[in-house]
Amino acid sequence: NGGLVASQQVTIMGAGGSHPSNAQTLIECSSTTATVLTIAAHGCRLQGFGVRNTATDPLTAGAGIRVNAGNRMSIDDVGVFSFYIGIDVEDGAEWGMSRVHVVGFTKYGMRIAHTDLPDSGDQCISDSWVTGYAVDSDAGIYYESGGGLKLTNVKFNTGGLGKFNHAFHMALAATTTDLLITGCSFENSRAELVHLQQFGASTATFNNINITGCQFAPYADSVGAILVDPVNSGAHGGRPFKTLAFQGNTYLAAGGSAPAIVLT
Repeated sequence: NGGLVASQQVTIMGAGGSHPSNAQTLIECSSTTATVLTIAAHGCRLQGFGVRNTATDPLTAGAGIRVNAGNRMSIDDVGVFSFYIGIDVEDGAEWGMSRVHVVGFTKYGMRIAHTDLPDSGDQCISDSWVTGYAVDSDAGIYYESGGGLKLTNVKFNTGGLGKFNHAFHMALAATTTDLLITGCSFENSRAELVHLQQFGASTATFNNINITGCQFAPYADSVGAILVDPVNSGAHGGRPFKTLAFQGNTYLAAGGSAPAIVLT
């Protein structure tokens, strides 16, 4: 339960399988607060294993995988099961994740930030699954900083009683640009599936948001698909979010009369 730290550029490769039902290599812990694997060197490669928390008491901190230095890392065919935060990226740019399963989290499935250079990131997540399970959570993906994030073919859903508040929540702490979400499926949230806003009293601005070819199906009645809700609407001449494109999406309402997209 003390955790593993990758302090140099390494490849960590298991025997394959990235879902609880078929992972052949598992790193386990039973702590309610521990982080199991910390990436502290740029350029690491993780592939073909699972990380699982077996604690029975409520989780209050920690992560399955925490990334403190993630430039040009890759995470492929990796599963993270039952943590406070599944994958917590504190810092890193030009990294990619593919065929990743994040299942059963208390706070976030993933947290994404690029703390030392918040206007740069160019991160990519593709062909992956973010699944709530036993408890309600704040967000499937919580996005704080690092421009240029791209999500492609990512499924957000629940596999049990637990629901997201938002499947994807952008709470922007610093000005940046470019968010592309393509071909993703968002289901079973208690509030809007995609929530775009600034963090706290931030005057951050964001240009170029494109959400294309996605499917939206919230769980709660009277809940829409996308909420654009800048906290500080005085930023950027009253338009903190500019150049928004929502096209080719479908919305299946759970009930009520909530509009699919709300701009405040």
